Amino acid sequence: YWRPQIEWALKTLAAGESIAWNPDLSFGIPMLSDPSFQFFYPPTWVLLLVSPSWAYTFLVVVHAFWGGLGISRLIGKAGFAEGAAVGAVAFVCAGPFVSMANLWHHYCGASWIPWVLYSTRRALDPEGSWRPLALSVGAQALAGSAEGLMMSMGAVVFLNLRSGIKVRTLMAFGRALVIGGLIGCAQWIPTLYNFSESARRDFSVGLKLSWSVSPKSLPEIVIPGRPAARQITTENVNIPPDFFDLRFITQQYLGS
Repeated sequence: YWRPQIEWALKTLAAGESIAWNPDLSFGIPMLSDPSFQFFYPPTWVLLLVSPSWAYTFLVVVHAFWGGLGISRLIGKAGFAEGAAVGAVAFVCAGPFVSMANLWHHYCGASWIPWVLYSTRRALDPEGSWRPLALSVGAQALAGSAEGLMMSMGAVVFLNLRSGIKVRTLMAFGRALVIGGLIGCAQWIPTLYNFSESARRDFSVGLKLSWSVSPKSLPEIVIPGRPAARQITTENVNIPPDFFDLRFITQQYLGS
């Protein structure tokens, strides 16, 4: 899915033409406004120097090291420097992280989660700076994973909710989020505009949720055995129950 479209984009750029729209796939699809292609994300620009195969390898390896380094810094900042290396290895080898390597934007976004948490701790320090947090939030937004950004914000709230926060540090935190959000606007404003103009906006609830995991199935993540298959009906199409077999989720998270 990724390589043919990236090759088209590189060929089109070399011809001096716009890559905003790819007319050769699915009756035409947006490219620049698709966050999964990360055209505004600086590591993607290595494609201008090396082949797509090497660029993808670079993307995976560098973000693995980056995520591990972020975890080690976060653990050290929390006062457990002796366990920093173990934490980094555990993060890089965790099933959920490794399994996202073929979902490049989610993978890159996940590697920024520890940096957002680490930068938050720095921003909330009386002598800390808000700028690293702004850059971390902005970079994660440009990486293209809205889910990763939401997980970062959820973790930030969870880890800092009970700590006493002064008004000055709270203002610094808010300033960082605003600047980070403005950085991400380069990608997400065109994305939201295209979404508002698309047919996806008018899908039925059943169709929108056809790939979602029901909250009542969450115990299956930690309870062994074959998860109960479920029947999903979207519009006039009956999807076989085993099409949504969730065993891969169970294996992935039990592995971690």
